[in-house]
Amino acid sequence: MEVPEEIADEPPSVKLVYLILEDEQGMMSQQEVANRVEMDVRQTRAALATLDQYGVVEERPNLRDLREKQYVVSSE
Repeated sequence: MEVPEEIADEPPSVKLVYLILEDEQGMMSQQEVANRVEMDVRQTRAALATLDQYGVVEERPNLRDLREKQYVVSSE
């Protein structure tokens, strides 16, 4: 698995979060991602924000709990 060119120069934590989301092939919450990559929530939130900024990950509302966001790899 390779990361998109847009994030090639980003820190390893950003790449790891992307690869976990890509491997999951579905939506995950911030907490699920943090647990899977074994990083604290703050660091995971920063990585997800970076990925969203580059447009390689989409942030969607969790329809079961609107306080929580779900993340998925962009289909573009």
